[in-house]
Amino acid sequence: MLKKSLIVKTRPVANPRNVVLWKDYRLTVLEDGLFRLEKNEEKIFRDDATLTVWFRDMDKQDFVVAEDKDGLSVATRRAKIILCEKRRDCRIELNGKLLKIDNNGNLKGTYRTLDRCNGGVLYSDYTYDCLKSRVILGNGVCSKNGVAVFDDGQTLTLGNDGEVKPIKGFGTDEYIFCYWKDYKEAVRALYRITGNTPFIPKFALGNWWSRYHAYTDREYLSLLTEFKERGIPLTVATVDMDWHYSNDLDEDFEITKSGKNDQF
Repeated sequence: MLKKSLIVKTRPVANPRNVVLWKDYRLTVLEDGLFRLEKNEEKIFRDDATLTVWFRDMDKQDFVVAEDKDGLSVATRRAKIILCEKRRDCRIELNGKLLKIDNNGNLKGTYRTLDRCNGGVLYSDYTYDCLKSRVILGNGVCSKNGVAVFDDGQTLTLGNDGEVKPIKGFGTDEYIFCYWKDYKEAVRALYRITGNTPFIPKFALGNWWSRYHAYTDREYLSLLTEFKERGIPLTVATVDMDWHYSNDLDEDFEITKSGKNDQF
């Protein structure tokens, strides 16, 4: 059980007045340019937060629903989504154009890590001698054609107790950003469902020391003493990767063999 102070505050249940049910779809109008589209043959949908999306309780949105022989349309001030029985036939009407709901023209987002990267090049190892591939960015929420799709279906669930649950979406679970060239508003909409990026704490703005090296406790204490003796201010000191269990360290220092692991 997590401490109460460590449990993130989420508001994942959508305002029911923003929800439209049609066939095996559940459509949620989160903003005038942001739709959540879920599809499940058994009509089972996820109301819990995910590791990505924490907030869906937006105020009542203004939209108009219409149904004809071709499907169901939901129109806001900014965009119209047209639902058809098959997901691949669904469309977005935006700025006078009828667009597929996909990431064609996506302006991309971020990359998980810059390890082994030099500009847009990803190398096979840290010698930077052997080219492996180009850095391939993930999709973002802005697009040249005005429509971008974020698929949250494979993201794990975040429970009310703050624990991560091994539960994924029960079908498709997509967030459709329809902001045309208003890229700033698309990013703001992303923040409204995922939460704002926290401010950097003051201590993080000071002088850091980090080295990828398997320090012993004596080495590290000696290092900190040397910083102090040289009058070098130090705000944060990290031990990089070697704070966790390592087979190499266990073998090199005979930790298990000497019985030290038996203490835990």
